[in-house]
Amino acid sequence: MEEATMAKAWEHRRGVAKQRDAERATAKVVPEPAIKVINGWRELKALARELGARPDWHEPDEQGLTVTMVGRAFDNAFVGPGFVCDADGRQVWPDKHVILKKEGKAVAAVNLCDLFAWACRTGR
Repeated sequence: MEEATMAKAWEHRRGVAKQRDAERATAKVVPEPAIKVINGWRELKALARELGARPDWHEPDEQGLTVTMVGRAFDNAFVGPGFVCDADGRQVWPDKHVILKKEGKAVAAVNLCDLFAWACRTGR
């Protein structure tokens, strides 16, 4: 490759990197709305009553309940609740959580590993 072409390629690459860094520096982090973090099966039972879900959680969509998943690791070792920042400075849940929503509004988070533990009756 010609020296002039190489210089242009590097100049372009530096420009792209500067633009990316500027965008990251000015990005606003919008935290999740404050929601309950369920830490025990008794709290989950109480939440079911509060949200109008059946004790066996059969057809919760009929009560306007939905879920989304957040988090990175299938683990329950993070001492939370809270966020950590990833390499780009965004707030993320470190462990996988199920976010329960009522009529589209986030109301509670439950660690996915804890749900497995409660289902196996090992508790935590």
